[in-house]
Amino acid sequence: MKWINLFVFLGSVAIAQPAKTQLPKVEKGEVYLPQTNPPVLIYKYEKQVEQKGGQQITETRFFLPDGSLAVGETLLHQDGNLAQYTIERKKEGIKDSLTVQGKNATFASTEPSGKTKTESTSWDKSHLVLPELRAFALANWDALQNGKSVDFRLAIVEKRDTFGFSMEKDEERDENGRKIVVLEVAPTSFFVSMAISPIYLDVDAQTKQLRRMRGFKFPKPGTGPNETRDIEADLVYLTE
Repeated sequence: MKWINLFVFLGSVAIAQPAKTQLPKVEKGEVYLPQTNPPVLIYKYEKQVEQKGGQQITETRFFLPDGSLAVGETLLHQDGNLAQYTIERKKEGIKDSLTVQGKNATFASTEPSGKTKTESTSWDKSHLVLPELRAFALANWDALQNGKSVDFRLAIVEKRDTFGFSMEKDEERDENGRKIVVLEVAPTSFFVSMAISPIYLDVDAQTKQLRRMRGFKFPKPGTGPNETRDIEADLVYLTE
């Protein structure tokens, strides 16, 4: 479905710093097509977090089942604040990035031909990028468990734009004796919701570990420069 490129009003929000929340420094996972039997593996996921002085560098990689690198992401926080986020689609030859400097942010998208498009926007602590969703959820855990919704602006670097979103608890369920809290992340605008589907985070209520991220969009495996269609898939985190 075509994206609707709209700015959405965002009310006042009290947000904790996502980067300061403790998260695993190394983790692995697998990405499957939803509702397939047997499950169809499309990517293997690896993430590593490194601390260098005031910098926190998060490297995320998505590998095809044959072991080749499909997508690489780099997230840089400086003194607890987002400084840069980069996504490289290796198979397509596309690079998208967001650079934050104070109250200003710049999006840049580089095509396989080398042509680059840029857009600028204002930036504050109510803005996030997708890899910060989990830290944001944990930083606002008590409010979410008390039935409150938390609003924020989500930057979609591929679209060089930000959109108003809200996070709230959708349900609780038992999963093999574990209590799982399901958080829904959805657009605040009806018109944007027609183009952007909700994302669901399945969190272990006791350990606060993220078990699954459902509805996340991934590049279709095997796409090249002339085909950039995304598909919705489920990221399953591998925990001990």
